[in-house]
Amino acid sequence: MQKNKVLLKFIFLLLFVFIIGGVFTALEQLKFFENDMIINSNEIEIFNKQSFPSFLTVSLEDSIVESSSSSQKDFYPSSIDLNLFGFFKIKTVDVNVANTDLILCGNTIGVYLENNGVTIVGFGGVKNGDNIIYPFENTKIKVGDVIKSINNTKVYSTKDIDNILENKNYKGEQLSIQYESGSKLFTENFYPVYDTSSKSYKLGLWIRENATGIGTLTYITDHNNRFGALGHGITENGQKTPMQVSGGSLHDCEVLGLNKGKRGDPGEIKAVFVAGNKEEGVIDKNNEYGVFGTVKDNTFLKNGKKMEIGGRLSAKPGKAYIYCQLDDDSIKAYEIEIIKTNYQTRSAQKSMVLRVTDKNLLQKTGGIIQGMSGSPIVQDGKIIGAVTHVFVNDPTKGFGLYLDWMLNQ
Repeated sequence: MQKNKVLLKFIFLLLFVFIIGGVFTALEQLKFFENDMIINSNEIEIFNKQSFPSFLTVSLEDSIVESSSSSQKDFYPSSIDLNLFGFFKIKTVDVNVANTDLILCGNTIGVYLENNGVTIVGFGGVKNGDNIIYPFENTKIKVGDVIKSINNTKVYSTKDIDNILENKNYKGEQLSIQYESGSKLFTENFYPVYDTSSKSYKLGLWIRENATGIGTLTYITDHNNRFGALGHGITENGQKTPMQVSGGSLHDCEVLGLNKGKRGDPGEIKAVFVAGNKEEGVIDKNNEYGVFGTVKDNTFLKNGKKMEIGGRLSAKPGKAYIYCQLDDDSIKAYEIEIIKTNYQTRSAQKSMVLRVTDKNLLQKTGGIIQGMSGSPIVQDGKIIGAVTHVFVNDPTKGFGLYLDWMLNQ
């Protein structure tokens, strides 16, 4: 009898630990879900099969979608119920269900960005008689800052600045400059210096009006030719935040060769393009998740294969593939291993840790190299993300970004 009581207590203890463990497991999984997240309808089934026993189960509510082709959108709104042990509903989340396929890309592309302002790349002295004067010597303005306006007049080019300084009514009065440093706006008052050699007023600044870069095209939406590329924004002169843009263009480019990556040197794809030539699309956004815009058509694509969207629920540790163009002829798939997927309920980079396992890719590049940013990541027949960064001390490893964060842009 005593043995039976001990056994019964032991069984109840195990049951209690099981239930408590289940609750904590469910709570851990629960934080992965947030309102307005993007899902593929079959990801619900995948999620429910991923763990055994299934402490947290998910059910997708039925939704009504217009059947007219003119109403086609990337996503349609719905909701999912999160249930503890399959019976107790603990949360309902509004979601966006993928309603279109993507065109899998992998093209090496050239990006030309027009700055929303002008970027300071250096300072110079202005000759005034026998003196060399530096107008910004005692100000807080530094290399990498972006001039937005002078005396409330927007500035986008050196021509805009010249129009202010060479105006016949301007006689060297103090000017007010608005500039962006980091992500904050500042105002500084200063006096231009009269250059006695050119007989005109000068700021003593070296500036850049635009930026260019090489990367990889990730996807194009099937029905409206909207594209995403790079997986991270283009920055200027060591700035941490992507440069603001007033526009830009996407270009097909010629791959010339490769610099193989090694420890301490990430290597690069060597490619060229000419702004104004082979313009394949327009850019309207540059942010921390990539470069975005619309392509004119799909004729320049070297892949063009349609594929399902895979959200965060699809990405998991294990075998996957990246698609990229390492010569001027074709795009190939290369095997990788997803080492780790991070829970991210809000947009953030470094969603996944990757390792290149493909022998051909390791032989060609040593791993991930510059220019491969944006290479689409495919797992189980779905596009789940894009390559974003390489580990400088180990080019065989890098980070990937969940596709959710790109599609939300």
